[in-house]
Amino acid sequence: MNNHADFQALYAQHHHEMEDFWSRRRSRLAHKVEFRLFGRLVRMTSNDFEVLSSADFSRPLYSAAPETNEVPFVIQIIVHASPRASRNIPDDLVEKIHYTGNEHWLNIGFGEWGNCLVQMAEGRATAVLTPEFARQPELVSRCMLDTIFTNLFTRNGFAMLHATALVRNESILMLMAPHGGGKSTTALHLLLKGNAVLTDSMVFVTMRKNTLQLTGFPVGRIKLRQDMLPLFPQVRPFLSSEQVRGETKYTLDLKLFAPDQVCTQALSPARLVLCLMKRHDQAESFFEEARPESVWESVMHNSLHFDTLPIWQSNLELIAEVVQRAEWYHLFVGTDPQQLVRAVNAIW
Repeated sequence: MNNHADFQALYAQHHHEMEDFWSRRRSRLAHKVEFRLFGRLVRMTSNDFEVLSSADFSRPLYSAAPETNEVPFVIQIIVHASPRASRNIPDDLVEKIHYTGNEHWLNIGFGEWGNCLVQMAEGRATAVLTPEFARQPELVSRCMLDTIFTNLFTRNGFAMLHATALVRNESILMLMAPHGGGKSTTALHLLLKGNAVLTDSMVFVTMRKNTLQLTGFPVGRIKLRQDMLPLFPQVRPFLSSEQVRGETKYTLDLKLFAPDQVCTQALSPARLVLCLMKRHDQAESFFEEARPESVWESVMHNSLHFDTLPIWQSNLELIAEVVQRAEWYHLFVGTDPQQLVRAVNAIW
């Protein structure tokens, strides 16, 4: 027995009798789904068909963009029972996630329910999840996939700004502020006046054929604090609650509330207005021009980088394309919504 045909016959005769000691056969990636995010192909494979439906929850949250021919991102999800896992996934799983990483990789730990290693420079991620976790595809999307994609994109040709972005004709207004600084409520006031929303959380920046391209995540959602809800009684039927950093927030589904004002496409704006926001207790809202040092200080507090200089530099070079094209303002947000809208309209 010394040829390939003999070996194949021998394997076919005996392989099913062999112990699957390392669970390799049970982990065979028999199922696949492909889709595009920001124009880049994503290939997800798994030994479990149902867990792949988690992609259906993530995919609509990313702006559509022209297709690219870059190497696909590859995500492998192995569903495998653990003797240590309890049957019930905690409601606050997102608060229990443990992150460890460096410039090349990120490990996402879900305790007894699974683990995910993201190899960022290679554009790959491998996860092992318990069946209890895998049976909740929306949770897999929110707790794992969106973190994977954020890290893969910001390590492969994109920079990110924590900002709210609104669209009017070919012009974009970007709002940056500390947590609780009023970005979401300002965005909703402006949406109620007919403006469209690109994103209320993350603006991704890249260059395509020497043209600035802005995309958003999550598309079609605005998060509100509970104390802001009385300002917008008309949105209550479209809200769902969610725990975010130990705080209950309410997510407004704009695709149900105002579908025509959801911007789902990547944009190359003709005009950019960047507002650094700060609340105050007076009714009046007003603005003043910002200086470059204030803009860059805000950028450094509202971006996502990795802790090595070369990666910081490549991301900041992309963000510089935004800063150089933008008009800069400080926007002091008062308590009167109508005055706030008038102040924004004066600069945008």
